[in-house]
Amino acid sequence: MTIKQSADYLQMSVRSVHRYLEKGLIPQRGIEGTVRLDKRDLDALILYGRPWKKLITRQKDEIKAMDL
Repeated sequence: MTIKQSADYLQMSVRSVHRYLEKGLIPQRGIEGTVRLDKRDLDALILYGRPWKKLITRQKDEIKAMDL
């Protein structure tokens, strides 16, 4: 997702998403000079207030089940 799409998904401003990125709460991936965010990382932030990589297995499984 782009930053704008992520802001819409999280129902917050683009500036707020930038702040989360600066704090390292949402990991970003670069694709040819652009920033992309993973929906699982956004879901982890919404549900547990921390990045995907810091979740325990049970929490990750819950988020994966939501994507089905």
